[in-house]
This record gives sequence, C-alpha cells and structure tokens, in this order.
Amino acid sequence: MVKLAAFTLAVVATVLALAPTSSVACKGGLAAGEATIGAKMLASGKQFNTGKYTFQNVKTKKYLQIINPGNNVSPTGNSYNKASTWEVVHHEDTQHSVHIMNNVNHPKCWSARFVAPGCDDANVLYQCEVDTSVKFTKRQTDSDSDEDGDGDYEEHSYNFTRSLSKRYPVIRTAKQLWIFIPSKHYKNAYQIVTAAHLFDMTPACVVPLKAAVAPGPGTQLGACGDTPQANWIITRRKS
Repeated sequence: MVKLAAFTLAVVATVLALAPTSSVACKGGLAAGEATIGAKMLASGKQFNTGKYTFQNVKTKKYLQIINPGNNVSPTGNSYNKASTWEVVHHEDTQHSVHIMNNVNHPKCWSARFVAPGCDDANVLYQCEVDTSVKFTKRQTDSDSDEDGDGDYEEHSYNFTRSLSKRYPVIRTAKQLWIFIPSKHYKNAYQIVTAAHLFDMTPACVVPLKAAVAPGPGTQLGACGDTPQANWIITRRKS
C-alpha cells in the first residue's frame, strides 16, 4: 500500500510539472489520459477540516485576499487579516470550497473562470453555488455594511442560500471545488488545483499572478508543479 501511494504521488508530480497551462499560454482543448490523472490527483490531495484558513505563497510571501469593492481575489495581501482569511469547507474525498463575505455581506466563492479558446484561466469570486445550506459566522468589524441603515453591526450567522438566480447564470459545482496537493519540498505548502476540468483537461493551479484585466480581475491559474510559485502555505486560523 505504501509503495502504491508513493508511485501515485510520483506520477502526479511528473504530470503536474509538465502541465503547460496559464492564462497567457492557454490553448484550450481536451487532454489525453486526463481521467486517470484526475483520479490520481484526487487520491493525492489532503482533506482539510472545515474552518478558517489563510493562503500564503511560498515564493512571494504574499497572501490571497479579497479586494472590495470589486469582489476580486488577489495574490497581493501583505499580512494575515480579515481580507485574507477564508472559510474552507470540506466536500467529498479531497475536494473543498472556499468562501468569504464581501463588503455588502454577500457570500462569494473561489471559482475557476473558463475563457476562449477553452481553458480555466483564473481564480475569481462568483456567487456561491455550493454549501447553500451551511451557516457561517460573519464577525463584527467597522468595515461591515449596514444594509438596513440601523447602525447595527452585531455578529450574526449568514445562511449561504442562493438568492441571486434571477441575476446570475447557474455555475457548475465543480468550478467551485479545489484540491490541495501536499508539497514534498516546502513545509505546510500545497498546490491548489481546480476541479473544474480535472478529468478532461491539463491540470491548472493557482499561481501568485494577477489575471488579465479582461475579462476581469482575479488570480491566475497556471502551470502546476512542486515549485515555490505553485505552492501555498495553508494555515488554520481561529478567526
């Protein structure tokens, strides 16, 4: 069993190191053998307990953070704070969704953006289509929006129930699921792989680069591999 696990990790590491995707070099199209590769990546991922976490890049030392207004996930955070603290929810096997409340108290989730000619080019924030029955706690801060105008910013629970279906098209669930693959070289670090096209396209990982301005801001999905750029230190936080 140990030898098989080691072999699986070796195969996945080789495939990820060779993956040529990025928001600039994306050529689109299907990848041969991706169904097998996808299954091995799922098996290699780590399960994280549901809770609050930060994501700090090994190379740049910057954190993934939300930028508001704009609902932008950006690889530019200088420190651990409210804007760089994300709610991670464990799903089946080794898949996870990542949530945050924006400046008007609306839930947003990491989402893989699909662009022409056919690839996932960026990690962006869209309305949450997963975990709609899970309740999370919004902490009291001076920057919280007082939507009803009563001056009350008290702590409360927010139910992630989808209420924007008339304004936004439905998002495929897999686009909001992510796999964290442990690094062999960097302590507490992981590659963040999108599950959006795990079984039919070349793997795409979160890298610490801003996505192109068009079609909108976000953080690039680029080449996977056990490198400083493709690895993120994931740290559990109390709040």
